[in-house]
Amino acid sequence: MPPNWFWEKLAAEQKMIAAAPIHFTFAVVFLAFIGWWVLRFFYRERLASQTELLGLYKDKFGPLIAEAKSPLARLRTRALRKRAGDMAAAIDHIADELNLATDKETAEWRKTVREGGTPNISAVGGSSVHFAAVYDKQLKVDAILIRTEIRARLNAQGIKDDGARPMMGDFAYERPTNPLGYREVASDLKRISKLLP
Repeated sequence: MPPNWFWEKLAAEQKMIAAAPIHFTFAVVFLAFIGWWVLRFFYRERLASQTELLGLYKDKFGPLIAEAKSPLARLRTRALRKRAGDMAAAIDHIADELNLATDKETAEWRKTVREGGTPNISAVGGSSVHFAAVYDKQLKVDAILIRTEIRARLNAQGIKDDGARPMMGDFAYERPTNPLGYREVASDLKRISKLLP
């Protein structure tokens, strides 16, 4: 973070910058390029030696990493598809249970409000936390491993996944937040398992 004097100087020169924004932008880009060139010149040797060291590590440990595959890699396609279906069913079950619990919490909250009482705000959403913990402890790792193995097999066979939603990255599997999120994960597992040949 630049020091305070930099910001004070920049604020004092604001009129000049506003009067010539193109020149100022050009100067900043030019100085950034010069800085990049100087750093590249001085650190070229160091970067080359680190690249060489990485190559040596890959040569030495690459075969070990290639052998350390997921236990799912040994499964046949039919067994992997079944495992994905079972996982999707378990996640759908969590979504159903969460829906019921959330509906119950909401009904109790509304009843308390209608009767003129003060609702317990902390009681609403407790089931979401509970089911998130269940998903984290029992299903999340396996769901991510299954997805990763299926994607690896699809990529190895050159099969494109044209139906993938942009939001179905790792984050969707890491943190589904509500029944819709859990259903998205389950339907994604079902969909990609059907792409397996």
